[in-house]
Amino acid sequence: MRHLPTHTDERNFHCAACGKSFRQLSTLSQHRAIHSAERPYACEHQYTLMRHLPTHTDERNFHCAACGKSFRQLSTLSQHRAIHSAERPYACEV
Repeated sequence: MRHLPTHTDERNFHCAACGKSFRQLSTLSQHRAIHSAERPYACEHQYTLMRHLPTHTDERNFHCAACGKSFRQLSTLSQHRAIHSAERPYACEV
């Protein structure tokens, strides 16, 4: 019974604070947290949030020592570094 509404556009669960509607009560319950000061997931997701935040700014704290190009995330810089080496881990098969 909980699954059936996912196949229709019925949204019977409404948020009293903003009027947004949902198919499932559980989704409405999760949504309600945005209207309160309660942040139940802050600690568990802190690392992910901190990694995500720079995508909303022009802040580029990771610099390539070889060419000076800068990146928002360390993982992107790590991928970039491969262009300065002879290493070619992704060979074209065509």
